[in-house]
Amino acid sequence: MQFAIRNKAQIDVGLKKLKEFKDELKPSGKKPVLFVICDVNRNADEVGEYLEDEAGYKGKVLVIHTDTSGDITKSDLPALRKAARNIDTNEYEVIVSVMMLKEGWDVRNVVVIVPLRALKSPILPEQILGRGLRRIDPYNDMWNEALIVIDHPSYRQLWDAEIKMGELEVDILPESKVKEIVKSIIVDTNKLQYDFDIPILEGGLIRRAPEITKLDISKLPSKLFQLSQIIIPTIMYREKDLLTSKIIKEQELAFDYTDNFDVYLSYMTKAIAKKAKVPTLFSEIAPKVADYIIHFLFDVELDPNNTDNVKKLNTPHVREKIREIFCSEITKLSMTETPAYVTRYYRLSDTPVLHTTRSEDSLYKPIKSIFNTLSADSQYEIDFMRYLDYQGEVLAYTKVMREDMPIHILYYDQQGYIHYYIPDFIVKTANCFYLIETKGEDIGMHPNVKYKDKAATEWCKTLSRATNTPWKYVKIMANDFQMNSYLRFSELLKAVGYTQASLDETDA
Repeated sequence: MQFAIRNKAQIDVGLKKLKEFKDELKPSGKKPVLFVICDVNRNADEVGEYLEDEAGYKGKVLVIHTDTSGDITKSDLPALRKAARNIDTNEYEVIVSVMMLKEGWDVRNVVVIVPLRALKSPILPEQILGRGLRRIDPYNDMWNEALIVIDHPSYRQLWDAEIKMGELEVDILPESKVKEIVKSIIVDTNKLQYDFDIPILEGGLIRRAPEITKLDISKLPSKLFQLSQIIIPTIMYREKDLLTSKIIKEQELAFDYTDNFDVYLSYMTKAIAKKAKVPTLFSEIAPKVADYIIHFLFDVELDPNNTDNVKKLNTPHVREKIREIFCSEITKLSMTETPAYVTRYYRLSDTPVLHTTRSEDSLYKPIKSIFNTLSADSQYEIDFMRYLDYQGEVLAYTKVMREDMPIHILYYDQQGYIHYYIPDFIVKTANCFYLIETKGEDIGMHPNVKYKDKAATEWCKTLSRATNTPWKYVKIMANDFQMNSYLRFSELLKAVGYTQASLDETDA
């Protein structure tokens, strides 16, 4: 076992970090995985034997054999894919493989990687990172998930070289400082008196597949540009992502420079369909886009066979305008109003365990919330929760935390694109539920805020009618709260401009 013994230090540190992750994630049942990368199958077997017999991981190690190019042995592939798919529930905690596993890899749980390289065959750092960059909990923005790579000191120069070139954004730290502490936000069973239900609505403003045939090109904005005045772009900025080799701008604009109209049309239509979230309607959208570009976009008709004209279409503000117009129209065709009704009630005590790596300064231990702790996005939010805890009119409250609380309010932004808005707090009083948004002064002036406010107000009206229980939306700016935080809760609402009279006027 010479190979395993020679690399024992790195393996053992990797196991130590794995145990730390296991202890921290135990409340949620999420399962972290250690990934050990070897150079040849013989050494992978040796490491697997060490882990099983000496490190205490008997029956918990999955050894994957590959050929020299990194392809998994075909006879092993079905079983390995199954093991990867069921990694949350099966016995495996450590995966040992050779090379980079080109196929069959679908594991989100890798938190620690130990690359055990042969002296003459270094593995590129970005290839190593690519094995563990899939997040365990991709929608939880409170948890800054760490991927830890335990590498041999002799390979430090490889990481340093790529960091110096700006190719990698990683931190090289001593083992004792290599990860943030993961904390758990859980339901406190000693505080069930602060539990309450949130009605879940269906209907109202909903999205459906748009009827593209109803998109009237002649009614779209026309003659937006003078073709003769547009300068042919000569240099196109391209930025590549290191790990995926994808062009970052391509993710935004969806295509590269071209002087072929058919290619341009294909790229533009894909960009529109992707942004409008209707990728299956490519064949219906493309003719509309072509018709619009040729006959309506410019002050003169565009000749699609003229390569200079097509080059002008690559100008960023032209591309953006085409996409903006079509996405806005397709979004309008996608939306329809239907009667709203309550499908179920979501109980706060059903919220699964959430993880966070935020600092103690960003966490608050509430009194009138069912959770053991709540994560705050600002000091203002902490001050507001402390205020709610000592208000007699407040029976219970919660911070709305990411995807696990199904309060997603659909709205259009100023360009007509669809988004989902998640408010900050729900506050329960004896006579009403309040959906509360706490905003700093700068954020409160963002152009999309008024669209969110309108959507949240309408959401509360719909919920009130559907449940016969009053729901009201209130936005409280930071300065208003600071000046009026000595007031009772109902008085605070009046001080920030919330009155029953104004709400009744809005309803009318």
